[in-house]
Amino acid sequence: MSDFGLAEEVRQFLAANIASVEQLEVLLLLRAGQDTAWTLHEIYQRVMTNVSSIEQSLDKLCGHGLVEQGGEGKYRFSASPDVERVLEQVATAYKEMPTRILSALYGTPSSELQTFADAFKIRKPQ
Repeated sequence: MSDFGLAEEVRQFLAANIASVEQLEVLLLLRAGQDTAWTLHEIYQRVMTNVSSIEQSLDKLCGHGLVEQGGEGKYRFSASPDVERVLEQVATAYKEMPTRILSALYGTPSSELQTFADAFKIRKPQ
């Protein structure tokens, strides 16, 4: 387990492929509906953030080979079995312990954060 309480491969996957909760939500939505080709509007109706932001997330996920855009502007999940295995762990962790996923996406392990904070402590002159 890493400092975030997640399996190392989950943490590495998130670091390499996911930059926001929105991207993760879009990816998990498409993964859950693998047999469905989704339009941008259909994804927006489920994720409910911002259409242009979702479009950027989809572009990034396509760039990572996790999603593909087909005809008629529809998107579908497209990942290898190895990635699917890791995504199963990601989905479970996000459902059961979302704060750990959020920490992995946006946080710094507490030991590194404390070391950084200690550098700014005001010390009395000796």
